[in-house]
Amino acid sequence: MIELKEIQRRRRNLNLTQSKLAKLSGISQSALAKIESGRMNPSFEIAKRIFDTLEQLEHTEAVKAVDIMTKRLFTVDINDRVEEAISLLKRHNISQLPVLKKGIIIGLFSEGVLLDRVGEKNLGHRKVSEIMAEAPPQIPEGTPIKSVSELLKHTPIVVVTKKGAPAGVITKTDLFKVVQ
Repeated sequence: MIELKEIQRRRRNLNLTQSKLAKLSGISQSALAKIESGRMNPSFEIAKRIFDTLEQLEHTEAVKAVDIMTKRLFTVDINDRVEEAISLLKRHNISQLPVLKKGIIIGLFSEGVLLDRVGEKNLGHRKVSEIMAEAPPQIPEGTPIKSVSELLKHTPIVVVTKKGAPAGVITKTDLFKVVQ
């Protein structure tokens, strides 16, 4: 059950003044002040309007994939040699690269893939396509961060798309951006 005491806490979490929340909810600021202080019990309709407004604002304010993604996207082509991909990993201090074929992500080259193949003869001269893993998940920019964190429990990287085209990536390290 939602309690009226929640209104003030949720309003402050959104950095809203009483006046702003009251206006958005269609009530007076003095009525909202009385409700928050416990001096007034609102009608069901008024309470519902306030909570609906808070819910809408919280959803709008929620962190999305676009807010934390790394916009600089390093990729490797399906026909590149493993040694070229390794060089790219080292040069940019990253641990995985989406693999492209004609601009479409079809696989993933990563440290994990390399660890599985350590010791194989002529590994560096092979094509990335010969050892790549499955393509990482791709999500639209507006995906809520909670969904992204669930995906990252099962994959090392998530590709963020804008209008269907890769726009950035999110790794577990990027999730630290939301901790303040």
